[in-house]
Amino acid sequence: ARGDLAASRQRQSEALALRERIGDARGVAASHNSLGLLAQDAGDLDEARRQFEAALALNRQGGREEPAATNLVNLAGLASLTGDFARAELLYHDALATWRAAEAWADAADALHGLGQLELRRGDYPAARAALVEALAILDRTGPLADALAVRRALADALGASGQLQGALDELRRAQQEAAVARAPAGARAGVALARADLAAQLNSLAEAERLYTRAEVLYRRAADAAGEAEAREGRAGLYLARQDYARAQLL
Repeated sequence: ARGDLAASRQRQSEALALRERIGDARGVAASHNSLGLLAQDAGDLDEARRQFEAALALNRQGGREEPAATNLVNLAGLASLTGDFARAELLYHDALATWRAAEAWADAADALHGLGQLELRRGDYPAARAALVEALAILDRTGPLADALAVRRALADALGASGQLQGALDELRRAQQEAAVARAPAGARAGVALARADLAAQLNSLAEAERLYTRAEVLYRRAADAAGEAEAREGRAGLYLARQDYARAQLL
């Protein structure tokens, strides 16, 4: 995977050089943004910030407000990752202003999702809920389902963190129903099952938690998501340890 990432960065650097030679300002900005995403994936956060800022400057210089808003969201996500929550909040709101004005609702929902996750990280659960509920209201109208499921899971996290465990459970049950009706991909259904399992474990519903961890494990395996499968397996092992069933825990 690391080799694939390096190859992708090399290809994108070559594309950037070509676009600079032919004077394609929009393409140059897009390449900087792509290089920023690749640098972030590689863990090179300083380089990611430089690339996103270069893209933002070019898009603003060219009057391209919506691509600039994408750069703002990427910078906001980076600021959130590094704990600069105040800056992240400002950047998300700047992007939201652009997308609301343009009635680009799917993009607005994406920014609201990021803002909700930011507020969740810094412990402002009412603000997290407000942003996530607004994002869901948009996604219920526009889709896509995968985004709605991710936002609903985040909303369940916010409710659970503020002690509203029943509300969190209700959101996850609704997410599971929506995923089943829409025949969502296995990975999306696995994420919902895993979140429900974690919540069931918190509520001491150990048999239900075991069933859901097992379901998540199967779905992650079907989706070829080894990391997710391992996380579900670890959750199940934790249940066995809590029940002092050391033999079954060791089998995992």
